[in-house]
Amino acid sequence: MQAKDLLKKLESQDKHQIMDAVWGILDCTNKSILTELLPHVSSLKKQVKKVDMGGMVYKNSDHFLTAMNYIKTLCDGGCYCSLFQSTSLFGPESQEDHGHVRIVSRISNVELFEVNFEVECLYCQRRYSVREVHGWHVPWYEWIQMT
Repeated sequence: MQAKDLLKKLESQDKHQIMDAVWGILDCTNKSILTELLPHVSSLKKQVKKVDMGGMVYKNSDHFLTAMNYIKTLCDGGCYCSLFQSTSLFGPESQEDHGHVRIVSRISNVELFEVNFEVECLYCQRRYSVREVHGWHVPWYEWIQMT
């Protein structure tokens, strides 16, 4: 999605359009697209604050704020992998499928309903220890940067 399309959806006041744009941003690694959105972040936060974003397990307004913070982070020279520690939604397997990371190792702990991964970011080569937990309503992920 281009910046103008994302901006149009974000300004629509329609929670479904806004969330479509949020996931478009969270999937974006093109810094020029995010740079076009950067000047609008403050006004978008004010506009979207007035919209009932809904969300059952996770508040959609939190996803929106994650997307806005990601725009700032990437435009300030951060890496795509900065997203992983900011929310529990990003699974290592889906991120590998999208070409963002490489799974180095995977160990299952059936008794705890967990899988532990070692993951490497394909952009900056940072390594993460990732815990995937399936014992709740939805799986969640804890990303910890390795030293």
